[in-house]
Parts: sequence; structure tokens; C-alpha cells
Amino acid sequence: MNNLKYQKTVDQIKGLILSGHLKAGDILPPERVLCEKNNISRITVRKAFDMLEQEGVIKREQGRGTFIAETPVEDKAVRSVVALAFKSFGMDVKKNFFIMGLFNELKGIFESRGTTVSMIQIPEEETFYSYLRKYSIPENSFVSGVIFTMYSPEKIEIKNLEEAKIPCVLIGETDIGSIPTVKADHVGEGYMVVKHLMEQGHRKIALIDGPRGYSFVEERLEGYKKAFKDHRIPFSMDNYFETTGWKKEDGIKAAGQLLKSGGKFDGIVSFGDRSTIGVIESLKRNNVNVPEDMPVVMADKYQFMDDMMSFRITGTIVSLEGMACKAVELLDLKKKGGLILENPSVVPVVLDKGES
Repeated sequence: MNNLKYQKTVDQIKGLILSGHLKAGDILPPERVLCEKNNISRITVRKAFDMLEQEGVIKREQGRGTFIAETPVEDKAVRSVVALAFKSFGMDVKKNFFIMGLFNELKGIFESRGTTVSMIQIPEEETFYSYLRKYSIPENSFVSGVIFTMYSPEKIEIKNLEEAKIPCVLIGETDIGSIPTVKADHVGEGYMVVKHLMEQGHRKIALIDGPRGYSFVEERLEGYKKAFKDHRIPFSMDNYFETTGWKKEDGIKAAGQLLKSGGKFDGIVSFGDRSTIGVIESLKRNNVNVPEDMPVVMADKYQFMDDMMSFRITGTIVSLEGMACKAVELLDLKKKGGLILENPSVVPVVLDKGES
């Protein structure tokens, strides 16, 4: 175990040199500080320093300290890794189109830079930082950046990453403030889907979304209300049916509540891929054909939806390429210590018109 820790310390220092965080002439922290910070023994630190000195990466000067050498040996085997860190909440990652799509976009961007993108699925009971300390990335690699999604890092985690000089970005909805964030224009998508139905002459439109309390749900509701107001149609929360989650079963349950309400709706706006599938399935079970009898449009559509239905559903799409590019732009800016003027950065959505 000591050998693994000592090699990890060697790779970390080489990684900081390759990333530009440590430069020739920089002094390294005392052994005691490195021991406390990395939870390792002095023997481990000394073994790491011995190897780095033999390779010409550092030089020791008695009474002065340990310095990065003027011409450190560049270890081509040391690879930069950007971590895509998330929690899947029990869902099979390979079936999560958002995570896999985002991963592929990031992979395409970073491969040209010689950087690996590693998916890190954080267990439910763990934090990212505690997980990383237990299960390190491959040998001869160092984390040069972290992109969080479907996970809100704790303040102490952000502080730990900052102290380790590892920049991080969040793709998501939680307003943490201290971390650059990329998110979709949820007000815009709420507005677009309602506007689409109203332009087709529909006026009694039901909204299926939730659970309430999430910022993106509240922002979509704001967009819904704005569309009603702009078309001079009174908005009532009686038209709003809250789901308890985003699974197919949640959509089935919400649609059942809608049908039992007795409201004479002539259009439905639904959110989420699987919950929308549940909504449509519930309607069909009750002899309501979609889209012939009842048009259903959705927010947050993925292209695979068209392959799973007998018709092409209308819905808003957020560009995963756009989100990935913006996240990388912010990560680069953070590495250089640049000023981020706008936080969060909002990525626009587009309406993909189908048959509903």
C-alpha cells in the first residue's frame, strides 16, 4: 500500500509540473505539511522525493528546502485526466442518455488535447472527494479538472479541490455560487412548448412537471406562466399536475390524476423522457390516442424518443455539444485564473417540431 501511495505522490507532483501549477524554482511544501494534507507517512513522502530527485525533477538544498529543478524531466507516461463526476441514483449509466451523450462530447473535445475523460460514478453514501481519496485514478495519471453533473459538490469539496489547484465546473441546476455553472434555458423551454400548442389553437393546456422545489422545475413554470400571459389566457394551478419523480411510473400516476380531475384539456405539456412515455401510455390505456385525440409536447427531449413512439413528438432539445463546449471553456478560464463575468452560463434550447 505504501508503494502505491509513494507512486501516487510522484505522479501528483509531475502532474502539477506538466499542468503549469508548479514551475522551475518553486519550493515544495515541507514533508510535514504534505503528510498532513495527503494523509500519508513521512516514509512515503521521502520515498517519493528520492525518486523525483533521482529523475532530476526536484533538487534538495539543506537548510533551504526542496525545489522544482530548472529543467525537470518530462514524464510522457503521466496523463492528464478530466473527471466527469456524477451520481446515477440507481439508474444504469449506459442507459442514461444525458450522461453518455455528455461524456462522448467531452471525450471528443479532450482527446485532441491528449487528455483522457474518466467517468466517476459516486456511490450514494460517498462524496466525490472522499471517493477519489479511496479509489484513485489510474497510475501515472493526474486529475487536471472536474466536471460535476447530477451531483452538487459540498463546499468543503470545492475548497479541497481549490487547495489542490484542480479547477471544477458544474453542469446542472443547483446555485452553489462559488463554482462556474452551465445550465439550460429552462424558462425558455417552458415558454416554447406552451407557445407551440397555443399557436395551434389550443387553450386548455395541462402541465405535468415536478417535483416542485427544484430550480429548473420552478424556472419552467415561470416560462409556462409567461406564455399564458403573453397570449392573454388566465393561468391556473388547477392545470398543473406535479409528479413525484421522472420515471415512467411517475408519468403514469400524474396522467391518471389529470384524467380523474375532469378538466377538459385540449393539450398536454410534459417533462422528462421516461415520465412522458408514462403519460402517453396512461392516456392510451384510457382510450385517448396521442396525438390524434390529445397533442402531447415535452420539455427536455432526446432524439431516441422518436424511435420509441409511433409518432414523432414535439419537444425542446438542449445541445449537449453546447453544454460540453461551455463547460470546457469555463474550465480553461478557471485554470488560467480568468474572470468569469456571468454565472451561471445559460445554454439556449431549440424546439424540435414533430407531429404533436
